[in-house]
Amino acid sequence: MKNRFIHILIRALLCLSFVLNASAATQSYLPSPIKSILSPPTKRFLPFRYKVIGVNNDIIKKNINLTLLNLRSSFSFPMTEKEMDHFIKKAPKAIQTAVEPYGYFRSQVESSLVKKSDGWYATLYVNLGPALPIRSVQVEIKGEGKTDPKYVEFLKKLPFKIGAPLQTEMYDTEKARLYDIATERGYFNASMLKSQIRINLTQYYARIIFIFDTGKRFRFGPTTFTKTPFYDSFLQRFLAYKKGDYFDAKKLEKTQFGLVSSNYFDQALITPEPKKAVNGYVPIKVSLILRKRKAYLFGVGYGTDTGPRATLGLSVRRIGHEGHRFHTILRGSQYNSSLTAKYIIPGWHPANQLFTIGAGGSYIKQSTGTANNAKFAVSYTILSDHWNNSFTLGYLNERYHLSSLPSSIQNLTTNLVSPTFETKYTNADHKTHPKKGITATLQLTGADKNILSKTDFFQVTLHVNTLYTINKTNTRLLFRSDLGHTDIANIDNLPLSLQLFAGGSESVRGYPYNSIGIYGSNNPGRNMVVASTEVQQKIIGAFYLAGFIDAGVVANNHLFHHINAGTGPGIAWISPIGTVELTVAEAFTQLNKPWTIQFTMGTAL
Repeated sequence: MKNRFIHILIRALLCLSFVLNASAATQSYLPSPIKSILSPPTKRFLPFRYKVIGVNNDIIKKNINLTLLNLRSSFSFPMTEKEMDHFIKKAPKAIQTAVEPYGYFRSQVESSLVKKSDGWYATLYVNLGPALPIRSVQVEIKGEGKTDPKYVEFLKKLPFKIGAPLQTEMYDTEKARLYDIATERGYFNASMLKSQIRINLTQYYARIIFIFDTGKRFRFGPTTFTKTPFYDSFLQRFLAYKKGDYFDAKKLEKTQFGLVSSNYFDQALITPEPKKAVNGYVPIKVSLILRKRKAYLFGVGYGTDTGPRATLGLSVRRIGHEGHRFHTILRGSQYNSSLTAKYIIPGWHPANQLFTIGAGGSYIKQSTGTANNAKFAVSYTILSDHWNNSFTLGYLNERYHLSSLPSSIQNLTTNLVSPTFETKYTNADHKTHPKKGITATLQLTGADKNILSKTDFFQVTLHVNTLYTINKTNTRLLFRSDLGHTDIANIDNLPLSLQLFAGGSESVRGYPYNSIGIYGSNNPGRNMVVASTEVQQKIIGAFYLAGFIDAGVVANNHLFHHINAGTGPGIAWISPIGTVELTVAEAFTQLNKPWTIQFTMGTAL
């Protein structure tokens, strides 16, 4: 039985093979008409293309292309010849409609359709004709806003010019601006009495009419906050306005920025409630979401200026109900270690005024010397849009050794009471990832023997960073400079932590940290000049190939007698936390100086 089943299966397969082969052989000898019936030929698809000629204005051309694209999408794909003919007939009207918003109401369009071996080609010849000129502009502001400086400025800077072509987009923009100003300035009942474009196609001109009634301007009413651990009187000090002031949305934005940047809150939502206004006073509701009361910091890493390093920190973001704060941070590394603690008390305007009491100590080890010190300081900081100003009175006790001194002089000790003024200017197009900007920091400090200090001195330092990006080539140009001068009778009496040295990954690359003293040696000097130029070229994603040259001088006299310079390539990554850069530098002004690999991380400015 089993053998019989196998025989039947083999015979069936042989029969099927014979039938298939016979069918293929028969088809190969069939006459052409019969073959075409069995295998009908597929129709060749010819693409359809069109182009517009006669329009040079890129904005108008873009609107025409969008209009034709919408028209093209209304037909099937691929288009039949009949649909192509319909497209050619409808396209002129569509183009005429597309150019009217730009003042062309007498345009003419001719079309042609040609079939070539590689497809169908449509050409649309556009003659825009004369633009419809503006003959008159009537803009009236009624209500209390009539004398508002913002509306007075609006009237002075109207973009409509008599004789200029009508542009309906410009009309729509200015109409929206009238309402935007009303919202910003507190005209919550503002209304448009008349807004028209009167077009006379016979005499071919246009008239523009705006009659806008601002109504009454509202004032700031009471401000309420969602429940927080802070006293309401403390939160009220964040407000950039007072109850009874005229409403101004920019003051709300400033208040919101101050609340968020204070580090107390993750979010601050400020909502005016004009529907609840009483006698023209608008209540303001502020919704706040607190940050966690405590924050911990822990990090390990490696820096070419510090060697292996570790960081521990604690921040207590609120102590009590008046916004007091506490920060402490411990930094440990092979060369430089420090411990600092700060107690911060908000000023009368807590968003931009801070009173700080700080104390700490540090250990410094570098080729130019070693030091141990203890510090205590009180400071007052005032912040504004671009400025950060601080006034500090500090006490420093430092035990130090300078490498330039004879070995017989082991350690020096000094005590200084020094007032310090520091101002920093920042102007950048983005806070963490700028494409262009500048920062400049100026610091003035000194001490007097008559005020609990061991020596007299005065010191001024200036640090400048600039960044400019060439957008077309994705090229970043960076310039950095440091200037310093110390006025002191005996430079050896100045503690190591205040001496002017150069060298390191953020100074002159190719040299160890703070290794450049007077005439390129370890000797400290009264004057310092450092300059750096770097070019970064984008290669892929957020990675840039860099090339740089740094130069630095420390001297008493003959400042440029011996220049220390380093140059080399690098690679930079514009990361979410700032610029991470790895460079390889050669100190080419020094003999037998090996190439140095250095690493930096931080913002470009």
